[in-house]
Parts: sequence; structure tokens; C-alpha cells
Amino acid sequence: MNMDLVEIACVVDRSGSMASICSDAIGGFNSFLANQKTQPGTTKFTLVLFDNEYQVVHNGTDIKLVEDLNTTTFMPRGSTALLDAIGKTIDDIGTRLSQTPESDRPGKVILAILTDGEENASTVYTPKKVKGMIRNQQEKYNWDVMFLAANQDAILAAKELAIPSENAINFSPSGAGVKMAFSSLNADINHRRESHRSSKPKGVK
Repeated sequence: MNMDLVEIACVVDRSGSMASICSDAIGGFNSFLANQKTQPGTTKFTLVLFDNEYQVVHNGTDIKLVEDLNTTTFMPRGSTALLDAIGKTIDDIGTRLSQTPESDRPGKVILAILTDGEENASTVYTPKKVKGMIRNQQEKYNWDVMFLAANQDAILAAKELAIPSENAINFSPSGAGVKMAFSSLNADINHRRESHRSSKPKGVK
């Protein structure tokens, strides 16, 4: 694998309840994206937006080519099929990476999930199924999985999906809250990226 390559995958809730904080969610995401573009190394970026539907905006794209969100590309609507979004994202990334030459696979994958509500619309993936998938990616492939949530206990919800409590962030369901969530996510990912760079043996790609 390429230790200088990191893939960041963001699964972001755009259900109807996000409407009241839409502009701040867009601004917070765009600030996060801008900062990640400045980080050392090569970054691939996957972005999934979900409500009761599932939209892959970017799939392993060079982060430098990823455009900001706006009110046209991020329009809150519908209900919250959280489990389906997580499950499909893991399956899609896993399939793509399995078809990628070993030398081109990222040395680190970071999956970040942000939602302002609880699951209420999934039809394909169950909590048990998603929990097993997340555990597998963390233990077998060393993925870092993060869970940011409002209107629920993020730590408890993360635990139910096998996500470590230290990877869970609660945020207020407000404009300031969602901006804080993206700021915290940015700082956390930067720390993880730095730790990953520091752990790489000298001379190893």
C-alpha cells in the first residue's frame, strides 16, 4: 500500500431536519475541505450525501478536484436512512479498493459519519450487519471510523456500531453546533494523519 496516500470518506446527513442549519453545514464542510486540501501527502476523497436516498458525490477523487458544496448540491429533504448509507459506503469503498493494485491502496482510510438525527428509514442494512462491517474494517484494515451526531447520545450510538467512544462527537443541532462539529472533525483527522505519517518507517512508500 501507499503510506503517503490517505482516503477520507464523509457520509453526511442531508435529511429534512438539516434544513434549519443548511448554510452553516455547507460552510462548515467547505472549511473542513479547504483545510484538508492543504495537508501533506496525497488525499483521495469520498463524499456521500444521504436522506432516504443515497448519493455518491465523489468516489475516491483527488481531493484537489473536489468542489465546495452549495445550496444546489446540498438540499435537505426526506428521512434518515443512516444504516443504509453507512453500509453502502463501506461496501462501495471496499469493492473499489479490492480492485485497486496493492501499491495504489491508501495507507490509511478515515470514515467520518455526520448526522443530526437517528435512523428511521433504512431498508437494506440492519444495525447488526453494519456493526459487523465497521468492526471488520477497523480490525482487519485499520480503518478509523468517526461518528458525529446531534439529537442523540453520540457515544452510545457509536458504541452500538462498534465505533470507539473516543471517536464519537456530540454536537448541538444548531448552526454553531454543526460548524463546531466540522471544526472538531478537521482537528481530529489532522491529528490522525500526523500520527500516521509519524508511524511510517523511513524509506517506505
